[in-house]
Amino acid sequence: MSPSSRPLVTIAMPTYNRADGYLAEALESALAQTYAPLEILVSDNCSTDDTTALVARYDDPRIRYVRHDTNLGAQGNFDFCLDAARGDFFVMLHDDDRMDPDLVEVCVNALAGRRGVGYVRTGNRLLDGDGSVRRERPNGAAGMSGVDALLAWMRAENYWALSSTLYETAELRAIGGFPTETFPLTFDCHATARLALRNGGIEIEAPKACFRIHDGELSHKMAPREWMREWHRLYMAILSW
Repeated sequence: MSPSSRPLVTIAMPTYNRADGYLAEALESALAQTYAPLEILVSDNCSTDDTTALVARYDDPRIRYVRHDTNLGAQGNFDFCLDAARGDFFVMLHDDDRMDPDLVEVCVNALAGRRGVGYVRTGNRLLDGDGSVRRERPNGAAGMSGVDALLAWMRAENYWALSSTLYETAELRAIGGFPTETFPLTFDCHATARLALRNGGIEIEAPKACFRIHDGELSHKMAPREWMREWHRLYMAILSW
């Protein structure tokens, strides 16, 4: 299949004040993708640093830079990314994470032209603040789909991360996108669980993306009690489905 006949994929990058941090590394990992056609949507949440200048250094037609006049909040920026995506498929890359050069290629190839599949997910790696790999996490649900893949996640046999998950944009929008208002911490897990049961997914064992843990990370700042309450609500929702 030639690049011109392959579906457009959007890599969405919500960002805020990371010009002096990990943004360049994340953006360069998106630009290094072996897959075409590709759009890289950088959604700048009214940063007050040099984000605009940093993105401008990368003279690449695949980049679509949007700077918001007012801060939408983290969840609002995530919602914007999905609403504005032009691609048939969608992956969200946070501005402190990174992806392997062949992530998109591997995921699209696994679909083999199929549509109506909720997502394709690979294994991933956990990084610390200086970029050292803290843990390599192959996807223990490889080859599974639907309920089996969901149960594997609940048994902690795989780890769900946005940076290692390619969604079919239309299917993600069909379930209402990410429920960021009601599940601000686990919105991605909520959406993925619904798609696993509604559409099924494709699980790939090899790690192809990285998720970073550091002091400036949004989720790192949340109190354990807030996480526990939301995880409980998420599990109850899954059981109801």
